[in-house]
Amino acid sequence: MKNKITTFIFDIGNVLIFFDNQTIVKKFEKFSGIPAKEIYDSMFDASFINSFETGRISEQTFYQTVCSKLSIKISFPQFKEIFSDIFTPNASIDKLVKKLKGKYKLCILSNVGKTHFEYLQKRYPIMNIFDSYYLSYKLHAMKPETRIFNAVLKGEKVKPGECVYTDDIERNVLKAKKLGINAIQFKSTNQFKKSLKKFNINI
Repeated sequence: MKNKITTFIFDIGNVLIFFDNQTIVKKFEKFSGIPAKEIYDSMFDASFINSFETGRISEQTFYQTVCSKLSIKISFPQFKEIFSDIFTPNASIDKLVKKLKGKYKLCILSNVGKTHFEYLQKRYPIMNIFDSYYLSYKLHAMKPETRIFNAVLKGEKVKPGECVYTDDIERNVLKAKKLGINAIQFKSTNQFKKSLKKFNINI
């Protein structure tokens, strides 16, 4: 017998909100004489960005390190604005989430740094209607690590089979499935809605 779905778990990037890191690169290119590819590689080096998104280094340290790497001189507020001005809303998922509100527990599970999350909460009302937030910079862990998924299950006091989780990144979806979570790789809102029918959820 299938578990009744009680909880929806959403990723942020390219699910709830679209983003494009190349926007940052283009803007920083104007301040630095460094080619775009080098800027991208410096800023989004896996170990460096992961240290920031797991809260191991502070916003100030991240800012100072990036400015040093790119040889640029800009204020901290200016840096935060450029670094965060990469998002566009996904209007169709906004509507879907609002329809789920009140019928299910709604959670966010995201690999995200403090700077971006605080910016998103200020700019996008959809970010403030969720019941719980499981964020890499607060939990000091990242998807697809088992412990970050377990943090959600423990925090919500739910079984894996009672959850529907959606993420645009395949490796995160595969890990969730291994843990028994009903996981759907997000490609579009329509595709996600169709996938929910197998759980007898019609929106």
